[in-house]
Amino acid sequence: MHKNTSSTSFPLDADQMAPAQLIGMAYELAILACQRGDEDQSVRTILMLQDAMCSAGPGDSADLMRFYGWCLDRIRRGDYRVAAETLSTLRDAWEKTQ
Repeated sequence: MHKNTSSTSFPLDADQMAPAQLIGMAYELAILACQRGDEDQSVRTILMLQDAMCSAGPGDSADLMRFYGWCLDRIRRGDYRVAAETLSTLRDAWEKTQ
């Protein structure tokens, strides 16, 4: 179910995708960027994920936002592995709700 591709950007038709699809894709991109040690892409994608989850995610997402903040802190400290593992866990939980 989880595809790892070499692309780290959204497809051209992303504006036509359902919010849940965009969130799933953002998780994949953030995880891939962490696995590659790409700080800029990791941070940008997690910030985008935060925005997407605030608008399309659960009504009370304060705990989720704290997890994203924690992942950003891990990335800034160079701990990409832990950030990727945490994002993978969050992605898996997200997929179970869909």
